[in-house]
Amino acid sequence: MRAELKVTILEWEKLRIAYNVIIGVFGLWLSWGIRDEMGGTPSYVFGALLYGITANIGFSLGPLSELYATILTATSLEKLRLPLFALGTMFSALVTAVVYWSTEFSLSSDTIFDID
Repeated sequence: MRAELKVTILEWEKLRIAYNVIIGVFGLWLSWGIRDEMGGTPSYVFGALLYGITANIGFSLGPLSELYATILTATSLEKLRLPLFALGTMFSALVTAVVYWSTEFSLSSDTIFDID
């Protein structure tokens, strides 16, 4: 069982690299143009790093769910690893887009809520 758990963790860590590249590039592509409005490059980089840490905490739900299922039910979710990864990555991309659009909307002075 220990060897299986090690393999599961190592496989998910390989997927973490792909996840970070996908979400990182997507997030940078979306938000690079508003870095000045976010306080300049240093503030932007700090925010991006915090967002990346948060995204990786969310990523950890994938391997954690597979490990729990393996331990508690004695059945492996290995067949579901890639679909779980794809679904989680798509969800993270959606969250990244929503955070970007929310940030851009709040930075815009032309919103319908602008009272000035």
